[in-house]
Amino acid sequence: MKLLLVLLGLASTHAAAFLLAARAAVGPAGEVAGGRAGEWRVPAKSVARGTSTAEAGRGFARLLDELEHSGLDAEAFQTARLELFQEWIRKDLGGAMDRLLGPLDGKRYKTCADNREIKKALTIAMAEQSRTVWDWIAARRFGTESVGVAKDWLRAMRWSGQSELLEELLPGMPGFCQADAVAALLAEGKPEEMARLRGLVDRYRDVPPAPTMVQDPFGGVAVARGVDTRDRYAARMVQLLMDRNGQPAEFYTQETDPVVLQTFTKYWTQEEIAPLAPAEAVQALLALPEEARGAACRQLLDVAERPYIGEVAELLEAMAGQGMLGGPGGELDAGLVQMAVHGVMIQDGADLSSSFQVLAAIGDPQLRQTALAALARGAMAASVLETAAQVPAGAARDCFIAAAAGDDRYAPEDREKLAAEIGDADLAERVRKRIEKNE
Repeated sequence: MKLLLVLLGLASTHAAAFLLAARAAVGPAGEVAGGRAGEWRVPAKSVARGTSTAEAGRGFARLLDELEHSGLDAEAFQTARLELFQEWIRKDLGGAMDRLLGPLDGKRYKTCADNREIKKALTIAMAEQSRTVWDWIAARRFGTESVGVAKDWLRAMRWSGQSELLEELLPGMPGFCQADAVAALLAEGKPEEMARLRGLVDRYRDVPPAPTMVQDPFGGVAVARGVDTRDRYAARMVQLLMDRNGQPAEFYTQETDPVVLQTFTKYWTQEEIAPLAPAEAVQALLALPEEARGAACRQLLDVAERPYIGEVAELLEAMAGQGMLGGPGGELDAGLVQMAVHGVMIQDGADLSSSFQVLAAIGDPQLRQTALAALARGAMAASVLETAAQVPAGAARDCFIAAAAGDDRYAPEDREKLAAEIGDADLAERVRKRIEKNE
């Protein structure tokens, strides 16, 4: 704080004396959690120190006003203002929150509120005075900014581990905060707490989460909803199960909500199965109940999880070997294969010829044919012809060309050119008849 007094260069003895008095009330540097020593310590309990008083608020407001009219250069001014707000938070939390987060001054001091050290100081102070801060939020002290302040308070509660107080306050919370509070509880729930917290998931799942204003890429503002309580519960259960190397079957035997089960499958696949090599990933799929494997297969084949054509081919072969690509009538699920191949071609950017070589090496004849047909249907007719000229004659090449020639998205003349490149006479004739029928 000596730095602050030097930077301020205050002529007012009263203002300087007030700041020194404010410091003296706090104690030696580093005594308060999160003080200048920069330590983040969980408070032992909720305390009342730092509660807003009119006198303290007026004193800091006067000091801020003097600073803003001090004529300091930009760097010195920013440094001094951050020092001042940190002291303000320690001595007069309510007043500091009004200025940093409230509806009247929040926009003006947003850069300060977004500063890492200020956020740290606010989090520690809110955790220390958790009941008091909640009373302010519940009384709508922060007006239109109440939702944002409530989110900050929930983060402080989550960081400080005050789950018991959070559960105690939960029933009396306004609707805009309940779903987010449950999500905060679930995010840090201990293994022995999850059975009890599971009841909160059903009780509060229909309470709409507090909206969050987010900037879209085109400069507009959209409203994003918070995370669903079932989503957060499933994510936490995945994390706890992974921490102790548990098996997913444990969860499927105890949970009945289809949405929770579906979400658990998504996160388990994403976190535990997707990082594995293709053959190992398919073995891990077998540990899931049969009814969950379809969704897990689809997610594994998603372009976000497997962005390379070689991995997709390996995965498809391993899945086919375990009977995981079957359609409702026992046939191969061509739609699933097509989704995987199309997705990876868009993401990978591999040229058509090299992708053809990879898929043509698939051992299973039906899978190979389906994959090559999917590859052809995702390409331009000219690209298919160019690739056909680079690959050896044979069944794989004919299958690839025939798939494109039979696609009525192409112009008839392009389809005729493709059909003329098919080496198998019988197959070429069938394709020509299909072309004539579509014409």
